[in-house]
Amino acid sequence: MKRKKVLSLLLASTMALSLTACGNSGSQKKAETTAATEKETEAVTEKKTEAAETEAAETEAAETEAAETEAAETEAVTEAETAAADPYKAAD
Repeated sequence: MKRKKVLSLLLASTMALSLTACGNSGSQKKAETTAATEKETEAVTEKKTEAAETEAAETEAAETEAAETEAAETEAVTEAETAAADPYKAAD
């Protein structure tokens, strides 16, 4: 009878020890997964930001070029109109 009690106590303590030793591994995996997810999210956000900045810079460059082209065309038209209005002045 005493032998059964000792064996039961030994088995119960072994089970309790194994539960406490393995019980914390779930939170560690969750922390690792959360950290990996945060890094992925940060990388994606950074790529989107860079793409938006590049697109904004390209749009600004295109608008500037269009404005300069329009200004040059306007100046050329103005000069042509001036030359047509006073042909003697253009010859000088």
